[in-house]
Amino acid sequence: PDSRITPVLPPGRIRADLGISDASLVFICIGGNKPVKGSEQIIRAFAAAFAPCPSGSAKENPTPGSSDSAACSSPVHLILVGVDPALWQPLCAELGLSERVHCIPPTEGIADYLAAGDVFVLPSLSESMPNTLLEAVRAGLPAIGTAVGAVPDIIRDCGLTVPPGDIPALAEAMRRLADDPDMRARLTAGAREQERLYRPQ
Repeated sequence: PDSRITPVLPPGRIRADLGISDASLVFICIGGNKPVKGSEQIIRAFAAAFAPCPSGSAKENPTPGSSDSAACSSPVHLILVGVDPALWQPLCAELGLSERVHCIPPTEGIADYLAAGDVFVLPSLSESMPNTLLEAVRAGLPAIGTAVGAVPDIIRDCGLTVPPGDIPALAEAMRRLADDPDMRARLTAGAREQERLYRPQ
């Protein structure tokens, strides 16, 4: 229903509550704790793509097209919704990501979190027709999804697909979209066109 993609909170509220600046790029995932949802894979892929800058080495003038341009000049964040923070925060801390990966328990405010994101990621190891991905497309978000079930068809014009469970491939897809605002804009336009296919009848 439209209520699932209609934000309730004021624009920017979620980012402000999480300490994320308007300039930061935000990946959003609506997941879960079960292994099939791929929460571990997305956290590890995020770590591989956007490892913390070494102390004192943040780039004021990063090299265009490199992961430094996204990760060091303006921090990249991941909001992982629908998970138990106590289960995943230790892994985030181990990988040095506690300040940039935000683990959010299950919530009814999915639309507010989608509105806070720039790119949606579906890292599931198995799916059929994932409602969260349909909601993300209807919200106008470019997407990265694993090649399972109907995912490749859903995001054929508005996203990138990667093999399920392939952490390096997921990390590379995240880096590509972080480093290429033109690609994000094209995929966002594709999502807005695709959105018409998934409106409630």
